[in-house]
Amino acid sequence: MRVAGDVVAQGNQCAHDDSQQPTAAFIEASAITASSNRVRSGKSMLVLRVNENRFAALGNLASGGTHLNTPGAGLPATWKPLNPNVS
Repeated sequence: MRVAGDVVAQGNQCAHDDSQQPTAAFIEASAITASSNRVRSGKSMLVLRVNENRFAALGNLASGGTHLNTPGAGLPATWKPLNPNVS
């Protein structure tokens, strides 16, 4: 999802075949609040593309983790324990 404004992503769920692309959910916005989202399957991940000072992420569960701006980047230390990798 790409939005020119703000996004509140809450309570979304998806199962993703990560054989071609590990990013299951991609959100790009000027500000993002992401909470209680669930991404299942393999190493599927949630990627939030936003400035580091314009997001909040809490309770997102993803097999491949929740990442800021690029797949594999992870989250800043403050947010990482609040968004665990779960299979």
